[in-house]
This record gives sequence, structure tokens and C-alpha cells, in this order.
Amino acid sequence: MKKIIFLDKELYIFDKRVVKEEFKYKRGLVSATLPYEKVYPLSFKLSKTIEKEMLEIEAERYVFTDGALDYTREYKIVYLFNEYTDFYLVDAFVIDVEEEKKYFSEYLKTFKYIDYISLAPFVFESFYKFNNPKIDVFIYLNENDAFLSGFKDGKLIFVKTLNKLSILSKNLNIDISKLATMLKNFGLDKESYEDEFIFSYIENFFSDFFMKVNNILNHAIGFYNLEKIDRIFFYSPFEIKGLFDIYKDYFAVTETEFKKYEINSEFDPFIYSAILYNVEHIKDEKTNISIFKRPLPIYKKRVGQIAIFIMIILTLLGSDLFLRYKKIENKKLIVEEFKKKYKTIELENKNINLQIKEKKKSIALIEKEIKDIQKRLNHTTRNLNILKSILKSPIFSNELNKILFAIYKNNLKLVSLSKNDGKFIIHVASKDKDSYKIALFMQNLIKIGFKDVNSVFVKENNGLYISEVKCYE
Repeated sequence: MKKIIFLDKELYIFDKRVVKEEFKYKRGLVSATLPYEKVYPLSFKLSKTIEKEMLEIEAERYVFTDGALDYTREYKIVYLFNEYTDFYLVDAFVIDVEEEKKYFSEYLKTFKYIDYISLAPFVFESFYKFNNPKIDVFIYLNENDAFLSGFKDGKLIFVKTLNKLSILSKNLNIDISKLATMLKNFGLDKESYEDEFIFSYIENFFSDFFMKVNNILNHAIGFYNLEKIDRIFFYSPFEIKGLFDIYKDYFAVTETEFKKYEINSEFDPFIYSAILYNVEHIKDEKTNISIFKRPLPIYKKRVGQIAIFIMIILTLLGSDLFLRYKKIENKKLIVEEFKKKYKTIELENKNINLQIKEKKKSIALIEKEIKDIQKRLNHTTRNLNILKSILKSPIFSNELNKILFAIYKNNLKLVSLSKNDGKFIIHVASKDKDSYKIALFMQNLIKIGFKDVNSVFVKENNGLYISEVKCYE
């Protein structure tokens, strides 16, 4: 599934988990929720004799004929059907398209499309992702929107409008931010107010508010054949001090739990519920009231499907001619292929002859390398034999060590070494033609105690220049 973006004051992105970001453009499927105050609700009955396939058509006919809708305006409508023994109860949620455009105009400056828009009363269905369903009522109270949603078996069965907080704000002649502070700090605690008039207005507002809730629930129990209301969950973005302490007892008389609406999330519980609901229903066209959906790809449109059908027909008609043409072309290709193969064989013969010549050259070079290696091996063997003879000779002494050290110190190679009556005759080889290294070698011999040191060039052999050095102990 693609990322699903939820539009509110901030941006919420669902991709396995929910992340909140500042409001700016992001790629993904875009969703939002429309407040219930933007909905024109209609409730009516339809005969049980109507076939289920015709229910939506009959409901739409009723909405436009008996619902007093303006035929000159465009609407989006979501239907909720509840089946009873003798009739279908229909709740129609009518949205004026112009009102929807006006509400989402600011969002559309950033996002060109909104793929899915839900209605606020429906989003409490997400509560049952984490909790077992009972007969539950969810109360929503905000500045400009207030309603009550009734659920049975995890599904919405009715919605009723309630008084919003802007009414209380207007009656007190204070702005909503000041009212929010007052509700948070003082709430329904009479002792916290210096002005009894303000407290009286606030107390009466909530008294009337919950009296209406109680009347709706009493009616709903009988009308919808409910045994009782098990739980009431109250949601408001405004904190109201003392509310739950007072009205918990109020509903306890009917054995109904009165609780704050909460979901285990770091985000506002209603917004989080709306995000989860939109994720679950992103492809549900029946609950989608968006008029800002991105256009379908051409292959999904009716015009595109007709065009594809015509293309298929033309393809089938032309396929026979194409196959005949392909047979002729294939024959030509076979002839050309034989010609190519003949040329390839000729070329391969030439390449084979060239490869034979190259192999012969390679063999000659390898034989030459073998001879060179054999020569070097013979030379190395000869040097090893000389070294063995030296090691076995009686002159292997401290003086010999000094001579050998001087030879290798000056990067020379020992060819032969002999001693007779205190006189050393040393043949050494150098890669350099000049006698500089030989001179250094002779200086080293003098330094380590040898006398009458002299040398003479003997010969050149395979790039090595051999000299004879004589000296005495």
C-alpha cells in the first residue's frame, strides 16, 4: 500500500505507523475528514418491499423529492441503511459540493487531489480495532462541531446533532481561546469562579447538553431495539475540569459507563481514529465524499476502454496480412542466414590459421625462455657448488666472514675464492662496467685489516664484469 497522508492543521503520514510533520506537500494517497456541521442529515423510512438492489435509487429519489434539496446545486450523499421487520430506516448524509470546496480550499493550495474524505461520525469505528464492540455511544464536542454517534456490533447505526461550544462562547461574549482556558482551569467547579453569572451559563450549557444526550439515548433504545447503552465515550480537544466526576454518576443510574475517549497513541485520539478509518476505507467509494479525486488512468476510463477495444479489433484484422508478410520475410531471413554462416565458416578458417601461427610463435618463445631458465639454473648450481667448496675448505674462518660481508655489502657476487700461504685470491662479479664498486670493496678489505690489496679486470661474461682481487692477512 502507498503512503496515506491525512490532512489537518499538521500533516500525518501513515506508512506502517503514523508520523506527524509540518504541513507541506508530500507524495502519497491523500485523505481528510469533513466535520459533521457541514452535513445536512435526513432520516426516513422505505418500504420493506423494495428490493435491496433498488434501495439506493429509491433513497436518492426520496432525498430529492421530499428532502427539499435545491435541484440547481450539486450534492454528494452517503447512505446508511438499517433493516427492520417492516421497513428500512435510511439516514442520508447530504453534502453541498460548494460547501465542500470552500472547506477544503486551503488544503487544495498545497495538494491538488484529495483521494478520500470521510465523515466525522464514521471514524469512531476505528475504536474497535483495539476494543471489543458493545452498544456504544461516542460524543464529539468541539468549537464548531458537536454530534453523537451510536454503534452496535462495531457499526454506526445513528447520528444526532448536539450543541457546539461556539454557542457557549457567543452567549458569554468571550472568544474561544479564553473559554478553553476557563474550562480547563475552572470547568464545572463553582467555587473556582468569581463571577457566578459565567458559571451559571457554563453549568446550564452542559446540563442542557447532557439532558439532550439522555433524551436521544432513551429514544434510541426503543427505536433501534437496543437492550441498553453499555458505554458512552466523550471526546473534546478542550479539557473540561470536573466533567467526568459529575456526569459519571449521572449515567451510572442507567448502568452506563461514562468515559473519556482514549486510544493508545501519542496523537490526538480523534485524529488518530480518523487516520486509521481512512486507511481502512481508502478504496471504499460508498463512504468516500471526495470531489477532488485524481483522474483515473486512461485505460480505466470508458473512452479509454473503447479505444483499447478498437485497437484490439484492428490488430486482429491486420494479423493475417502481418502473418503472411512475416512468412515471406522469414524465408528471406533463412537465405541470408545461410550466407552469413558460409562467410562465418570462411572467417573462422582464417582465424584458425592465424591462431596456429600465433601458437607456433608462442611455443618458440616458451622454448627460448626454457633455455634461458636452464642457463640461469646452471649458473646458480655452479655458484652453489662454489659456495659448498668454500664452506668445506679450511679457510672458512673469521677472515672469510669478513670478506663475504664486504662482498655483499658492496652488492657484488662471489665467483671464486682461494687461499695460499696467507694470500687470498678473490674473483667477484659486478653488473656495472666501471670499477667503482670494486674500489669500495678493496677499501673495505683494507679497513678490516687486509694488506697489499690490488685488483685486475679479468673478463665480461653474460653482462657481468669479473675482477680478480688479491690481498694478504
